Amino acid sequence: MAGTSAVDIEGGRLVYAGIGGSPVLCLKAIRQGKDFVNHYVVPLDPLPAGPQSLVYLDYETLLEDCHDRFAFVMGEAKDRSIPEVGDIMVAPHGTFLKLQEYNRGAFMLAYLDIAGGDLHRHKERNVEGVFGWRVIAR
Repeated sequence: MAGTSAVDIEGGRLVYAGIGGSPVLCLKAIRQGKDFVNHYVVPLDPLPAGPQSLVYLDYETLLEDCHDRFAFVMGEAKDRSIPEVGDIMVAPHGTFLKLQEYNRGAFMLAYLDIAGGDLHRHKERNVEGVFGWRVIAR
């Protein structure tokens, strides 16, 4: 796939990534460490068979930026106050997509700030609303 290196694409952008030999529409994510930056994508279309998870990228992985062709938007409110993996949650400190992450041999939770693409842990406090989401063509 021709494209741009992961390191050159901002978090929060919609991209096509080659996953399993096919182009998959994804949301780019970044984890800012003390001495490093890790790059990930979150597959959106088609959705993976299991829980929505992060896919780690080498910083040189080629991605196709398609943020101008699609939009990631919040859907209908859900009738619950505790988000499940794959839900969007709104809290006083931001709007996050709840994800599953495989880290050091264990499954953990990660929260993707959908505005900026930054990954966080422990953001499930004072949840104001839980929503679905969808991707639309522009």
